[in-house]
Amino acid sequence: MDPSSLLYTTEETIEEVNVIEESPLSKWEREHQEMLLARAQKSDDMHRALLDKAREDIAAIYADREKAIKAKQAQNDEAEKQFLQSQETLFTHGTVWEQVASMVDFSGSSQMLSRKKLAAAAAAAEKEKSNTTSTSATSPSATAIPEMEKEDTTRMRSVLISLKAEGAQKD
Repeated sequence: MDPSSLLYTTEETIEEVNVIEESPLSKWEREHQEMLLARAQKSDDMHRALLDKAREDIAAIYADREKAIKAKQAQNDEAEKQFLQSQETLFTHGTVWEQVASMVDFSGSSQMLSRKKLAAAAAAAEKEKSNTTSTSATSPSATAIPEMEKEDTTRMRSVLISLKAEGAQKD
């Protein structure tokens, strides 16, 4: 064979030379490389699948959370409407002691009145007082509400319970 003819060989001849010259070590390296590429592809596919599932799960969690928030908001709105309606009915038809007793927690689990309930009771008392006599001076008890929050209210609670009972006996 002419050495110049080797420069112009076809691809078939080059492949034949590569196949013939492939040693067992180079064959193993090629197969190992193919195996590693297959494993990497499989791992990437599994990783993408896990990420997609995680995104779907997160979207489902947020959708459930939004649904629960909207349901709770609707429930709170309904409870507030009922509470306001009962308060309006009570304040138009009830006695002063019934009005005050409705703002006090008589459950026994809590012996202190909350600041909100104290403020509402003071406002109701001021409203009742302003209806009977027109005075522009504020009551000292209305300004002392925040300090009263941590005081023991068991005596006041028992007085309100007895007054509530007396109001029920009169009816």
